[in-house]
Amino acid sequence: MWQPIETAPKDGTRILLRERWADHPFVGYWTGRYWTGETEHLRAEGGWDGAIIVDNTTQTEIFEWHPLPKIAALEPKP
Repeated sequence: MWQPIETAPKDGTRILLRERWADHPFVGYWTGRYWTGETEHLRAEGGWDGAIIVDNTTQTEIFEWHPLPKIAALEPKP
């Protein structure tokens, strides 16, 4: 369940963030002064080009957060 940004952890924990006008949430964290995010850099013709962009987002537009989903540990199959 999405929660108000005022309740988000501010200890550097990576969480999902939502901006008002963005189509998709992104992984971000509190730096101690502002919210920042890491997003994949897309090539002009589409697809990821291997770069990660750290973006200082528009602070007033971030309004909700959600914990990152838990991922089950991968164990080799016998």
